[in-house]
Amino acid sequence: MHKGLLASRPSSDLTHPMIAPRLRACLALVFIVGLSLLSARLAAADLYVAPAGTADAPGTLAAPTTLEHALPLIAPGDTIFLRGGTYAFAAQITIARDNSGTGPDARKHLVAYTPPDGAPEHPRLDFSGQPYAAKGNPRGLQLNG
Repeated sequence: MHKGLLASRPSSDLTHPMIAPRLRACLALVFIVGLSLLSARLAAADLYVAPAGTADAPGTLAAPTTLEHALPLIAPGDTIFLRGGTYAFAAQITIARDNSGTGPDARKHLVAYTPPDGAPEHPRLDFSGQPYAAKGNPRGLQLNG
């Protein structure tokens, strides 16, 4: 009668020739998945936007997205870097109350991009093309919070 692998060895013997390779493979898989999740989080932390950015771009330095697209995506504590140039808006940009970040470590940052070896770039937010209405004033950048 076969008692099985684990029944013939103490449960604390992780060096058994049949258990050790499987345990190492399992730990390696857990490590790789954890590292992948961490690197994805680090890579997605900050976003880059540019006047010529596109909404379907990933928001990297090489492929910037738009400010409108980046605002709801940015996580608390992370930064949106604005590349230099003029951002012309035809409609009001609103940052919703639940998109503001809370506490000093969770605030969202919107800053001009500074290259590693240079001076800060100069983004300019231009809302002059937005119509002025007699009722209310839905223009510019609105911060709800």
